[in-house]
Amino acid sequence: MRFAIGQTWGPPFVTEGADGRLRGLLIDLVEAIAREAGRPAELHSLPALRVAQALESGAVDLQCPMNPAWWGQPVPDLRRWSAPLLTMRDVLVAAPGTSLDWPGFLRARRLVVGTVHGYLYPPLQADFDAGRLRRDDAPNQAAQLRKLERGRSPVAVVNELVLRAHNRALPAAQRLRVVAVIDEVKTYCLLAPNPRGGIEALRAAIRRATQADRLAPLIGAEP
Repeated sequence: MRFAIGQTWGPPFVTEGADGRLRGLLIDLVEAIAREAGRPAELHSLPALRVAQALESGAVDLQCPMNPAWWGQPVPDLRRWSAPLLTMRDVLVAAPGTSLDWPGFLRARRLVVGTVHGYLYPPLQADFDAGRLRRDDAPNQAAQLRKLERGRSPVAVVNELVLRAHNRALPAAQRLRVVAVIDEVKTYCLLAPNPRGGIEALRAAIRRATQADRLAPLIGAEP
């Protein structure tokens, strides 16, 4: 079973060990799905902008986690969306010592916001289009947090669990600060138009893998 693993993910979702193997919450999740399907997991690490082509062409069988607003294009066959996986939150983050708060963010003009190349941010898109906010892309979320620490961006938008993993490695005085929750969405797996094993069998395997008693230990491992 061929899984697309976007290269923009960072800890705790994906980490690369000294042996080159990928580990983390996302890897545990896709391996649980593969076990339910009775097939080995084959991981394809891809740049974010290549995932859509790989999925639509059948080079991979599925991409998890995904949300329709992130995908950015219609999926006419709604069976390609699995049962819900995880509820994920994107947060607006500032460096410690900065005074920016949510009202200040809403009043700002031409504010530079740290983002990830290839990512869509639906709640902020109108402000990007109007020029009130300006994107400052990094290759992945971990790199964006490092830029924020160095003062390259005043604020950034990252996944809440990625921020937690980043802050755990820092002294309390250096931890990045949450300004506000930008978005909270349910995520799913998106299947290829003709995945190996068939859409219905794969949907059933995902549904079994994401039952509360099986998925909870994976999520619970990340405080």
